[in-house]
Amino acid sequence: NDPALAGVCAAGGVSYACGPTAAVNSFVFLENMYPGLYDNTLTGNPAVMQNLFNTVTTLSGNNFMMCSACTGGTLLTNFITGKQNYIEQLTPGRTTYTSQLNPGFGFLLPELQQGEDVELLLGFYDANGNRVGGHYVTLYGVSGGTDPQNLSFVDPNGGVNQANLGYTLGNGFIQINGYGVANDTTRIDAAVAESPVPEPGTLSLLGGFSLLILV
Repeated sequence: NDPALAGVCAAGGVSYACGPTAAVNSFVFLENMYPGLYDNTLTGNPAVMQNLFNTVTTLSGNNFMMCSACTGGTLLTNFITGKQNYIEQLTPGRTTYTSQLNPGFGFLLPELQQGEDVELLLGFYDANGNRVGGHYVTLYGVSGGTDPQNLSFVDPNGGVNQANLGYTLGNGFIQINGYGVANDTTRIDAAVAESPVPEPGTLSLLGGFSLLILV
């Protein structure tokens, strides 16, 4: 909703740039979490908001995510390949990628615990089960341990935290309660995650071996 993004993937005064915006939010996470690997390479200095807006605009273009208001925003395949191509262009060989359709907590929870950044594609469904819209967000929390109770994510729509949203499991899908359009069902259609190579869980092990070798 920021005026600086008013012309990005926009039609009728409405921006459909949630895909590239959610991706840039995840870039900031990667840069803050792993400064030695990314070192503001993905966004420039993230403290300068114009850098973030410029990155969203670049990601939305035909070279990457091909975001378009005519198609309602960013197709999942374009989101995945566009983000990967962008990262590899700027920091080649430093990142591993994974994604899953209709993910369960068995996928989401380990990704967060291992220090990976995770974006979700949420789908909105009417009473007849028809998909009537979608929205990308950046996941940062799943509370409840092995029996999750709530989800928390950064929402590009207003740039706000949606924290501790309850969920139900409907027909094998994670349905998010209290979010989205009234009378529609919101569920997680897909999850996309990135982390450094090697994955964070092995970084400390490699660090330990290097100390032994040096000693």
